[in-house]
Amino acid sequence: MSATGGIDLGGTKIQAVVVDEAHDVLGQARRPTPRDGGPSAVATAMLDTLADAAAQAQLAPSSLAGVGVGSPGAVDAEAGTVAHARNLPMWEEPFPLAEVLFRGLGSRIALGNDVQVAVDAEFALGAGRPYSSVLGVFWGTGVGGGIILGGKPWVGRGAAGEFGHMVTRPMQVERRWKSARDAPSRKARRRSSSS
Repeated sequence: MSATGGIDLGGTKIQAVVVDEAHDVLGQARRPTPRDGGPSAVATAMLDTLADAAAQAQLAPSSLAGVGVGSPGAVDAEAGTVAHARNLPMWEEPFPLAEVLFRGLGSRIALGNDVQVAVDAEFALGAGRPYSSVLGVFWGTGVGGGIILGGKPWVGRGAAGEFGHMVTRPMQVERRWKSARDAPSRKARRRSSSS
């Protein structure tokens, strides 16, 4: 029996699964995404989550035929890096996620943008099967999208295919005045901006 693994890295949780050739779930696990420690801490939690799923499936992670990983941010699948994952802690610069996971698991790693791989799966296995083009928009810690055009993922250059990524958090308002009484009126602000 050949089994593969999958890891969905999210802003609040890491979900891992081990499936067989028929896509039946053999094991699954979920852990919270670390809020401290940056990319290294997140990668360690990903390794632990997949190890939990593999243990439930009674398999060693190194016996998996491969592991697919969906990550937020700008994913360079060829280089195996993730950068600008703004809904993850301290993750701006490119981090060699595929290499770190390969070293920890001993299995091949396929890395992709989280929403694009979800749209790819929906196209191949779910509601998108009858169509040649699919647009997917997913809400989570942020909002992201993925596109299939003419039966192929459209990723553009860099993160061009991941339209709409934005982290959702309360708007931060700059406090320039001690109180509302000190703030200029809306009419005064319009006058000063037009001069």
